[in-house]
Amino acid sequence: APARDLTGGGGAGGVGVESTIVDLTVDPPQVLRAGAIDTDDLRRILAGDIAEGTGPSRASGMLASHYAPACAVETVDDRNTADAVAERRRAGGERVGVLDRTDDLVVAANRLYADLRAADAAGLDRLVVVLPPAAGLGHAIRDRLFKASASRPDPASRAD
Repeated sequence: APARDLTGGGGAGGVGVESTIVDLTVDPPQVLRAGAIDTDDLRRILAGDIAEGTGPSRASGMLASHYAPACAVETVDDRNTADAVAERRRAGGERVGVLDRTDDLVVAANRLYADLRAADAAGLDRLVVVLPPAAGLGHAIRDRLFKASASRPDPASRAD
């Protein structure tokens, strides 16, 4: 098998975001999907360098747009920016929510998909999300948020 699930169970890693997937058939090994085990830990575990996954999708979660709710997801770097963006979007007539779980990344990881589904259930047009720091578990959360916010084709514009 070209990729290995480093949680050992082949399933959810218990932190809310999927497990880390690493392709060990290339040199250096490539992280195909960030998860609870971060790159620094992988370097220690594998006693060597680790690269970001490149090439065609070889694992779940490698698509540019994934994990996305029906509403638009917009990522920002801090709460002040989130509030300003939300206010501006609301003034334009959008139904907007703000999500900031940067105070507890374990909770953020555990609640991420529920938070995205709740935005849809609330009928939001847009969810403005404050990104966690790019360290440790924050890498996996950021990865999922970037994919949730990636542009995707408008289903109404597709030809039947």
